[in-house]
Amino acid sequence: MNKIRSTIALFSIPLVAAIARAEPPLAAADVLAKVRAAVGYDTLAKLPALELRGTVARYGKTANFHFLALPDGRFLEEISGQLGESSGFDGVTAWVNDWSRATRRVDLQDRELSLAPAWIRSGRWLAPDGPFDITINTKRSNEKTVVLTLKLKDGVFAAQITIDRATWLPQSAQAVVSGDRRTWTYSDYKKSAGVMLPHRVKLDASGQTDIVTITRVTTPTAPAVDAFAYKPHAPSNATFDSTAPAKLELKRTRTGHILCRPKLDGQDVGWFILDSGAGLTCIDKAVADKIGLETIGDIPATGMGGTVQTHLRAGKTFQLGRLTTTDNIYVDLDLRAFTKIMGETIAGIVGYPVFQASVVELEIAGPSAWLYDPADYKLADAKWEPLKLTSNHPCCEARFEGDRAGVFRLDTGAAGSVSFHTPAVKQLNLLKNRKTSMSMEGGVGGMKLSRAGKLKWFELGGHRFEKPKVIFSTADEGPLADEYVLGNLGHDFIKPFRLVLSYQANQIAFVPLASAAEK
Repeated sequence: MNKIRSTIALFSIPLVAAIARAEPPLAAADVLAKVRAAVGYDTLAKLPALELRGTVARYGKTANFHFLALPDGRFLEEISGQLGESSGFDGVTAWVNDWSRATRRVDLQDRELSLAPAWIRSGRWLAPDGPFDITINTKRSNEKTVVLTLKLKDGVFAAQITIDRATWLPQSAQAVVSGDRRTWTYSDYKKSAGVMLPHRVKLDASGQTDIVTITRVTTPTAPAVDAFAYKPHAPSNATFDSTAPAKLELKRTRTGHILCRPKLDGQDVGWFILDSGAGLTCIDKAVADKIGLETIGDIPATGMGGTVQTHLRAGKTFQLGRLTTTDNIYVDLDLRAFTKIMGETIAGIVGYPVFQASVVELEIAGPSAWLYDPADYKLADAKWEPLKLTSNHPCCEARFEGDRAGVFRLDTGAAGSVSFHTPAVKQLNLLKNRKTSMSMEGGVGGMKLSRAGKLKWFELGGHRFEKPKVIFSTADEGPLADEYVLGNLGHDFIKPFRLVLSYQANQIAFVPLASAAEK
């Protein structure tokens, strides 16, 4: 026994010594102090403005890149070329000028995915009064790197930013948004204007890689506030013919989807699904080839079932009802599966650009739809309610059992009532003590497993649905894993209304139909 105790004592001596020599764990404040020193934050914070110029490689193309930021968080980002767009933040409103040729406010996921990466790029995240709550991720940190968790104050966005202990400069940042992992890699650090900045930033997301290369750094005098200001305007490529019928020619498929018949470059190419859940207008690849639409880039397309790689096509004119748009950009897809399922040859999907350009009145029950010029539209016998857009999809507030309320996405291309997103299902414990059965949901990208069950009630636009059958998603990626909205609303919950969608004014109206009132 004495020998055993002696042996234990011998092993205890170096262990105690090692513990005595071990450095105390770093606190987040200590790490931030080291990062600020390595970056030169004291110098950065005193600059009137930071301006970066260079190039960006994305969609298989290279374009000019421009970024202008102020210490208080305001910024402007511009990408040139045919696939160019701009975005910014004026201190209150985050905005984007996108491929629809419109400048609009961005909300929810779009807002946070605009603000957070820009504030990391500009160094705003290091400010003592910065926009993030910052803690150390001890599980992911090691002897070579420290990982900080950045969580937007009053937001959903959270990122893990990896700091190199040798240089105390950021190496990368990772965030999972709607089940999609995004990774920013920072490299080629150089000192410019007394500040260490990464001159190469690579973003990997949804099977796509964007690379920004900075070639010039300047510190201009503080620009006018107007440079960052939100200036909403309608699509510059849209016109309306008031002599043409506002009402569209429509057809309903056996699956309940609504079809319309636009003209592309003056040609009638067939039926398109009318779908507010489509972030861009899509065209069947074979149809795009047939009418000779130019391929101008590569892009991943994300649908209910996941992500597929596809291409961007350019068209001259798109005409639907009174609306004509020019210099259009489409996503090409293989829509043969839709044709088989719906029993109609599907040539494409009419999405966000048409809804952004117009005031759209839509009756799923008809089906009937009308397109109007927002400049002279007047709403009659109804009141406007707030509308938000995320990933180019319309969202509004609804209520449901338990007197819960939240934001839901409106999807005129979806069947059924509501599909609750996986994060909402988990956070609100919606499957607890609820009888459900296995179900399937899908779209572009394939099919996903889900659960079907009943709610006690659901209320939208002042109309209450009693004991509706609904879907509870179990998808870990794609739109149904979106943590910014609670779920996706389909035809069954839209049928009692004439929907009036005004994207440009961020407004929606639910006009009850006479048939719904009778029921």
